[in-house]
Amino acid sequence: MKRILMMSFGSKWKESKHEAKTIGYDPHKIDIERLAHCPDRVEENQWSSLVHYWSSKEAKKQMNDLVEVYLELNVPGSAPNHVYSQAEKRDFDTRVEMEVQKATSAMKIEMTEKMYEAKKEMEAMDKKLLEAKEEAKENNEVMERKLSEAKMDMEEITADKVKEGIQHM
Repeated sequence: MKRILMMSFGSKWKESKHEAKTIGYDPHKIDIERLAHCPDRVEENQWSSLVHYWSSKEAKKQMNDLVEVYLELNVPGSAPNHVYSQAEKRDFDTRVEMEVQKATSAMKIEMTEKMYEAKKEMEAMDKKLLEAKEEAKENNEVMERKLSEAKMDMEEITADKVKEGIQHM
């Protein structure tokens, strides 16, 4: 899922960077010329950073590495010097959207199954709790009955002692 979302975001971000690079960077041969042709959608300080970055060896290596990854993923426009059509882009976006929907659907199914299992566990726990309450109620009734019997026995014993005491007087 994360890979699919990253592909979608990456596609949009790549398109935006590609557009800025195509307008202001690629047509010019040296950085001084590139810096002078900042695209309208990019702030000048950001443009300066981008120009210096795109001119670095590190960026060139990363771009070559990304080309290989995009070729593996069959991302439109990933081939060197390949200008992709709107139809290719729409096709790619549709494929990504379908993959996102599949992943989302799979996650919903998994969550539904987990919710069902959790519901079953809760029902089992509720049943045990109800049984424990009923057992406690029965134990309470037994205890109350025994206390009542003990009280009656004590009253009887007390009454007998009182009679004995009265008779001996």
